[in-house]
Amino acid sequence: MTSRDDAENDARRQPLDEADREETHESSVGSTPGAPAWPNPAPGSTDPATVPVGLNWQVVAEQLGVDLRILRHDGLIVVAGEYFPAVGYFFDPATLQGRRVDVGDIALHHGYFVAEITLRQFKASVPSGENARSSLKPIIPSTGRGPVIGLFADAQEASRARERILRGSLGAGTTVDDSPLGIELRVSRPLMTGRVASVIASHGGGVIAIDGRPVTELDPVRGPLATGAPAGPGDARRPGTGVTGDSAGPEIPGVTEAGRRTLEEFRTG
Repeated sequence: MTSRDDAENDARRQPLDEADREETHESSVGSTPGAPAWPNPAPGSTDPATVPVGLNWQVVAEQLGVDLRILRHDGLIVVAGEYFPAVGYFFDPATLQGRRVDVGDIALHHGYFVAEITLRQFKASVPSGENARSSLKPIIPSTGRGPVIGLFADAQEASRARERILRGSLGAGTTVDDSPLGIELRVSRPLMTGRVASVIASHGGGVIAIDGRPVTELDPVRGPLATGAPAGPGDARRPGTGVTGDSAGPEIPGVTEAGRRTLEEFRTG
């Protein structure tokens, strides 16, 4: 075999080797008994540094006392106008006050979502600042399709997030560039805005813009964080129904199954 043949074989093998390395990295996150989807780091791997700007899981981990790796693996960034895929808590990014939400509720602002099963497993205490029921019917915002921008400390994590977004058909027009603040990942045409933001945050990035607007310029949260009535004393939620107490609620065919698939797809990448 000539040296030219060797070079051609090496060139053909290189993309496969890169794919194997990426698959090893993605499969290093698994589940073990006693914890929901506990992240199992691959031998010799280190956790990516979190950029402490925008929407990032570091601030939530410090507030709740939940392992940062768990939040990166299980948590979601839900943007205004999107449905919640499971029963859990939705956190205001400014105050980190939590609001219990159910399947079929809709986010009225951008924020952090953590499933109830995750918080219960780690006995996390959720600071709640929204107990009163609003008498006003909320205006459901539309989900924007403008650019989503994330900032990373690690160029490799930015590239992994980009590949995951493209592989999952979550967005298009992706670029990774150096900026004065760090490594910037831009998704110019997100197809699923919340999922794109969630992928960025799960790889240690900080989401600094949603729908083309810097998150630092978002309007302060006034009124409820989400649709649905917060559970009050003696009026417990029935998980998965979107209904409190004996009151009737809207039927949302298939939303529970769709929500379960959304969580599973995100967790498995």
